[in-house]
Amino acid sequence: MEACTDKSKDESPDSNLDFGSIYSDTEDELQNVDSNYGLSDLNTSDCDSTDLDSDIKYSHHPTTWKDLKPELKCVLPQNSEGSELCEKYEFTYLIESYRTLPQHKFCGAPVANFETRIRVNMDNEEQAKSWVDSLSKKTKCTYRVSRTYKPSLKRVMYKIDLHCQHFRKPLTRKQQQMRSQKKTRPSTLLSGVHCKKTNCPSKLSITIQKPPKSKVPKHHDTHKGVVKLTFHHNHPIDSAHVLGFRPVSEDTRKKYVRLFSLGHSASSAHHHYEEDTLHSGGQFSIADRSVNPDVHWVHCFYRKWRSEILGSENGKNLFERLTLEMEKYNEHNGEIGGCAKMQWYSIQDSDIGTDYNVDDLEESQPAKGKKILRENISLSFLLYVLL
Repeated sequence: MEACTDKSKDESPDSNLDFGSIYSDTEDELQNVDSNYGLSDLNTSDCDSTDLDSDIKYSHHPTTWKDLKPELKCVLPQNSEGSELCEKYEFTYLIESYRTLPQHKFCGAPVANFETRIRVNMDNEEQAKSWVDSLSKKTKCTYRVSRTYKPSLKRVMYKIDLHCQHFRKPLTRKQQQMRSQKKTRPSTLLSGVHCKKTNCPSKLSITIQKPPKSKVPKHHDTHKGVVKLTFHHNHPIDSAHVLGFRPVSEDTRKKYVRLFSLGHSASSAHHHYEEDTLHSGGQFSIADRSVNPDVHWVHCFYRKWRSEILGSENGKNLFERLTLEMEKYNEHNGEIGGCAKMQWYSIQDSDIGTDYNVDDLEESQPAKGKKILRENISLSFLLYVLL
């Protein structure tokens, strides 16, 4: 197995599903919340040093999501319902090892902390990505790609390593020098500084193995996916500060596209969507960036949507798109006498009736005059509509 590339990606899908790890400051609140989320059997006293070294191994047959431990049930996805990467199907698991990790003592610390190795009914790369997508939507934790591997002809079909988005990679010498030269900024609550990287140790590894030809248990043929999950976040998950770093979900993108199609601008669409989200989801949905993105993202997404749907605002691409729209107009209104014509001409040429090709004009002019020529052509563009 050879390492192919080291990279990190910023796009991962999100959802509004509730996460079973609950945070509270008092023991009474913790017991009440655990009973509502099916975590009444969770014992935080298992985090002693004597229990950390014991690696519990299981040899059971594949179990459904309902038969899992309470700690695993509040983290592992039940199905791929919210994912758009593949069709919906139920996940079944085979627990090979499980180890309890110590719980953090800060306010808002996740209740579930464990390290496990499980087998999942995965057969290809799409199902593996769908499982990660469902895991991120349920736990509200985004995982970035840290390393990919080349497939092996003998044993491995697909393998990938992921880490929590709050993990900080080791800095290079140049980055360390640049950081040391920067002035330190205050990190108080009212300073406006949002720190994202906390060196979170949570990580994930997925391997889809080929079934060997030798005699092996039958569950190896149906559960080819081997997942190594270390769920041990050193930061809150449901706080407004952490939810502000989540990537925008696909459902939110579709809602904004619908508003843009109705004629909204970036500002009006953001105002309308934020008001609607506040009334339907409440204040907690406003803090989640996957549900309520910031204004800067909305403006960037609007410019991207406009360039793809309506074309460029000026230049050659605008006129090419206008030519296509004119052809559609002529086909639709040709029977009633409607007709639209277009021709290019240059201000420097007195013969206005002569047609020109933009590519030919740009090639015939020197490199320094191309910009001036484009401006002259765009300013001297004529559109005749004959009714």
